[in-house]
Amino acid sequence: MDKPQQNKYTCKNGMETIREATSQDSSKWDKFVNNNNGSFFQYYEWKKFYESQGHKAFFILAENSNKDILGIFPFIKISMFLNTSIHSMPSSGRYGGPIALDEKTEDLLLDFFDNICKKERISYTYILLNPYRDTKGIIKKLLSLGFRARYKEGKRPYTFTFKLGSSENIWKTNFSKNIRRKVRSAERQGVKILDNQWKYLQDYYKMTLHVYKKLHNKLPLEKEFFMPFDLFDKNKIHIHIAHLNNKPIAMNCNYYTKKICYMVGNVSIREYLSYHPNNLLAWFTIQDACNRGFEYVDFGSTAPKSSHFQWKKQYGGTPVPLQYYERTYSPVKKFIRDKTMRPRVMIRKLIWNKLVSQEQVNAMSPKMRKFLEWF
Repeated sequence: MDKPQQNKYTCKNGMETIREATSQDSSKWDKFVNNNNGSFFQYYEWKKFYESQGHKAFFILAENSNKDILGIFPFIKISMFLNTSIHSMPSSGRYGGPIALDEKTEDLLLDFFDNICKKERISYTYILLNPYRDTKGIIKKLLSLGFRARYKEGKRPYTFTFKLGSSENIWKTNFSKNIRRKVRSAERQGVKILDNQWKYLQDYYKMTLHVYKKLHNKLPLEKEFFMPFDLFDKNKIHIHIAHLNNKPIAMNCNYYTKKICYMVGNVSIREYLSYHPNNLLAWFTIQDACNRGFEYVDFGSTAPKSSHFQWKKQYGGTPVPLQYYERTYSPVKKFIRDKTMRPRVMIRKLIWNKLVSQEQVNAMSPKMRKFLEWF
């Protein structure tokens, strides 16, 4: 059940009511996401995930007098000193924004969102729009509310999408010769893919920790890492394991909506990269999605000109620029945030990579973790 909140936001506009959704709305909410080409990151289950981290989750819906959902809009408030913000949705590549049956409802949801941002006294907000929906009306409304594109042209992150059909056709026409060679090499060397064997979840977590430490990334909490696998039905989330001589050497996770397979969380052991397990994992994901009738595979957000961008480009997907929009509500706080960015990043790396052990991270309360994450 949802935690009781003292200040529930609600308003009535003609025949439409806009309010915060509760757990009783969850099945209708997810059905609406499926029927209107929403993203995996707009499912209701994420509300519990973010609240467990100490954040305030706003899952807003618009409904008519018959209680039929006309639109939804999930967003998360992240409270930090001089840096409180609202995101839809948090973390890179998590498509959010409103979904509505008509432009009028979209506008009402965005006005409601803007009102909450002001009442919550946030510093800034940003929205990553769903690239699989027509967002022209949303962008027009965002610009009228004072939003602007977060990235200049040439610096916008991209995702790579595959319009699926025959996996054989993708193999022949999309994949570069180099990728086909590496996939065949992986198979000849004995790398095999295991599909959705949950006994390897702990190995997945350990491999992720190993990779994050090498990259000096913030280490994931154990309970947060495993929570999506507990929250979602097994038909919405799978893991794929690249296996060599009874040892997992690379893994990824796939999220599923009605039409789209999202490939996320690809990690591998550096010592086994010569076996090309990541190439075989990507090929297996595309084959599996084709066989299961999905329309697209999404390779996830990637910075342009990065090594990850070049790696994904080899598979022949369509690069799609992502639509990030942001608005500043407190120019003074934004100025402080921007001017202190470099030292805060350095302090953050020092804390998470030198001073805090993984055992201490897992034992932290959400409030303590949030405090340390401000740096």
